[in-house]
Amino acid sequence: MRSSVIVLFSSLFMMSFGCEKNGTDDCNPTPKADCACFEIYQPVCGCDGVTYGNSCHAGCAGVAVVSEGVCPKDARQIPGEYNFLGYKKSDGIDLDNPKAKHSFPAYISFLEEEDQKKIDGRSGINFFNGSFSIGGPGKIDLSIYGTTKIAGSYEATAFEQNFWNNVNKATAFNIKDDLLLLEFDDDGKTESMVFQRK
Repeated sequence: MRSSVIVLFSSLFMMSFGCEKNGTDDCNPTPKADCACFEIYQPVCGCDGVTYGNSCHAGCAGVAVVSEGVCPKDARQIPGEYNFLGYKKSDGIDLDNPKAKHSFPAYISFLEEEDQKKIDGRSGINFFNGSFSIGGPGKIDLSIYGTTKIAGSYEATAFEQNFWNNVNKATAFNIKDDLLLLEFDDDGKTESMVFQRK
């Protein structure tokens, strides 16, 4: 119990002295001399995109913690084409054995061409296009700005509108094996759109 309290205190102490992040998501690590941490593995993702063994180790490196757990894989691994499987929580998708939960054809492609990052895909009935940008570790901004205008059933149209709204709300991503998770706020709770690489 006593060692847990010491670890918690040292972790909080070191987190408070991590690097400062300015409004442009820059991360300027300032390593600390004479810094010691317990070897307890509770991984955190630093503002520099590196996974540290715990928040104390990040603090010793002078790096602010942006999230608990390991950092998402390198954003350069995003480009590709992904089938939409459904929503992690509301559809109950098991990330270890993922299966599609919707019958509507939906996919998204991430393309990088010179200085442009483009998305395109299908969302049930219509095809769409847009752009994306990567912010700090695990941060993403997506915008759908063009679609075809094909009519469909009420169910397909509702599915499609929900799909577009949630893609546009996505603010974070994570990559797990061949899965891409786009995270968005759903009435104050985090939900994830789950895509599988084709």
